[in-house]
Amino acid sequence: MSVIRYSIHPFRLLALALSILIFDSCQLTQDKKTNGYLIKQSAQQNEKRYYEVADSTDTPSITIKYSLQELMGQNDYKGDSSFRQISRSYSYNNRTQYLRIEACDSLEAMCESALADGIRLRVRSATRNFEDQCYFWNRDWKKTNKNGAQGCIDVMRIVAMPGVSRHHWGTEVDIDGLGNSKKLASIENNKRYAWLKKNAAKFGYYQCYDSDSSRTGYQEETWHWSFYPLSEEMTRAMVYLMSYGDIPEFEGCEFAEEIQVIENYVLGVGEVPRLK
Repeated sequence: MSVIRYSIHPFRLLALALSILIFDSCQLTQDKKTNGYLIKQSAQQNEKRYYEVADSTDTPSITIKYSLQELMGQNDYKGDSSFRQISRSYSYNNRTQYLRIEACDSLEAMCESALADGIRLRVRSATRNFEDQCYFWNRDWKKTNKNGAQGCIDVMRIVAMPGVSRHHWGTEVDIDGLGNSKKLASIENNKRYAWLKKNAAKFGYYQCYDSDSSRTGYQEETWHWSFYPLSEEMTRAMVYLMSYGDIPEFEGCEFAEEIQVIENYVLGVGEVPRLK
């Protein structure tokens, strides 16, 4: 696996971005703070995006360890040595499911700890490739009674666009028994959810689509938990590597830029917990 490391002084990084934009006669028309990332968007070049991922306190140092293809689910994760199968003891209906090794080790440790407290956690869904996600997308695309961009927004209340789903990454799990789109779990009425809210961060997991009203993108998902030691850096890599021209073809893909799927959905996640 190739590793590309960028370590640039903030002022040089900014000067470089500005020089590129001036050379191309582009005007920055939107500055948007989202989840700690500064996104500068050129409105005059619809096919290209310039992103600056900056930390407010440190010199930006970005390590890209993942290819765009694997981030978009266009890889054979089952044959990838960085993935392994989740123990069937923790898989819903003994399904064959995979995660990246670090995420899988932490998940199983978390399930064991929960079981010691009398809580059984089972994974309903884990890693999906592009074709897997297309199945769910096409199923709901046929159901929506809205057209164009509004149809995409309607489907994306609950299903991610193929190519931008976090489930491609091998860091995400949907846990059984934690509610659904019509009735979310709560700490008061769901012991599994209460346990996870209290303990999941100890194992590197958090509810990325939380109830924060300032968050853009998907509605709250009480069942979706993300292994943030990897998924946080994958989010950064996605922003660096992806442009709207990279999104593969599927029903509705032409509206991805109109709804700003990168800005509003890829980055539309809750704040990562910081343990003391």
